[in-house]
Amino acid sequence: MNIQFILFDLDGTVIDTLTDLTRATNDTLKEFKLPLTDQEGVKASLGSGAVEFIKGILKPYSPNQTLFEQFFASYMVRYKNYQLTSSKPFPGIVDLLNQLKKQGIQSFIFSNKPDDLTHTLIQTVLPNHFVGVQGHVKGTKAKPDVAELTKFCHRYGIDVSQTIFVGDSPFDIETAKNLNVPSVGCTWGFVSKEELAQSKPDFLINHARELWNVIESLKRTT
Repeated sequence: MNIQFILFDLDGTVIDTLTDLTRATNDTLKEFKLPLTDQEGVKASLGSGAVEFIKGILKPYSPNQTLFEQFFASYMVRYKNYQLTSSKPFPGIVDLLNQLKKQGIQSFIFSNKPDDLTHTLIQTVLPNHFVGVQGHVKGTKAKPDVAELTKFCHRYGIDVSQTIFVGDSPFDIETAKNLNVPSVGCTWGFVSKEELAQSKPDFLINHARELWNVIESLKRTT
């Protein structure tokens, strides 16, 4: 299998956004006089997009629709203000992306983060590394549904027979399976190695440079 295209998740995979996410969450919890959380609490609710994230954060308090909508709106304002404060690429990601580009392998971002925030984050933290970038578009289904991802692949001429999907969560592994491409789980992200392994990725890597081992391994397969 000759890998020419790599689809990357964003949060927890190429960029560490946890500090800014936690700050925005706790400031909003404080506004609504609710108990604060920590980074582990934030990680436990991540993966399915902003709406599901806030539902997870508020679940212990059985919120009504009005509280949810008010909390969500306040959180989004804060996160938009905070998201460029501390977010940074994970170790080895920049070197990996540079090497992929040198080898003629095209890299893409497909995320459940809202589309406008996804573009802002990539353009600021990791500009000029990705051929195409898309976050979650309101009114469409998020990963692991692949309807939007399939359109994205068609738009950019991505041949799924030459593609792998790299992510840090079971949602990403399921997305890869739904797209029928090899899945690569990265253990440096927001999900524990044990939980990620339970989702049965085709490959499990502990550092960005190990993606080359995956690419070489797939080259030896038909």
